[in-house]
Amino acid sequence: MKEFANILKYARPYTKSIIFAFACLILTSIISLALPLIVRNMINAVVVLKNSDLLNNLTQDLVIIILFQAAFAITHNYIFGFIGHRVTADFRIELFSHIQSLSLRFFQSRRVGEILSRMSNDITVIQNALVSIPVAALRQTITLVGALAIIFYLNWKLTGLILLVLPPLMLFARIFGKRLRSLSEKVQDKIAHALVVLEEVASSIKIVKSYTREPYEKKRFENEIEGAFEQSIGKVRISSSFGPLILGLTFLVSTILIWYGGQQVMQGTTTPGELAAFFLYALIMAGPIGTFVKIYTQLQETLGAMRRVNEILDTK
Repeated sequence: MKEFANILKYARPYTKSIIFAFACLILTSIISLALPLIVRNMINAVVVLKNSDLLNNLTQDLVIIILFQAAFAITHNYIFGFIGHRVTADFRIELFSHIQSLSLRFFQSRRVGEILSRMSNDITVIQNALVSIPVAALRQTITLVGALAIIFYLNWKLTGLILLVLPPLMLFARIFGKRLRSLSEKVQDKIAHALVVLEEVASSIKIVKSYTREPYEKKRFENEIEGAFEQSIGKVRISSSFGPLILGLTFLVSTILIWYGGQQVMQGTTTPGELAAFFLYALIMAGPIGTFVKIYTQLQETLGAMRRVNEILDTK
């Protein structure tokens, strides 16, 4: 995305580390996809085969795989976190240097509080996105695609029921994401205006006290904070309603899957282990779907913050 071009250039010195971290992330995701298959074999070893030796061997394999997964996860989490914070620190320095180089006309048209808001609040939003979005996006993509392929192999009929849920989720994410981006920009703008009031009062506190303007300045600051609060409540309304909608839809589909899958087990067309593995993969798929929604909304908020920062960087 062109909005992130100014900040992503600082990640180039860490290209090798990023590639290594992505490799660890891919291995972590692949291992996660393998775990339900081992659980399937363990259940079949108990219920169908009644083989204790096989169960013991599978348990040992499961423990070893989990340890490897933890090691890979710790590695990529640290690398991505380090690079994200390092890139953000370099970007803050560039923004500060650029602000110093601007003409006096820029400072005459911009309040100090507004500039501070861009340097603090907006950069913090961008930093959180850099640390979390790349990791979550790749991991959940691999998990979703891999789990979908495996459950299609295990039972294509049950998979069809799950696929019916995806279009409504995508539609909800698009509608809510756009609305959240608009509200996030308004919240940041209101906070910036509040900082302007704070900066004006702090820089001219003698005049404020001399003319007993404290109640007036308090009212100005209160109006801006209350405006930010109202916009934040709008965000809460959207985010709080989206979760229950998705959860209700998920439980509805799960109920249908349990009924239909149970019928197949009783008819002998599938084993208990395969049904359990299918449900584990279905739960695994629910994670990426919910995460993609959060990523989309966070990305929308970050785009708004990046746009405001780029307005300063593009000023000559």
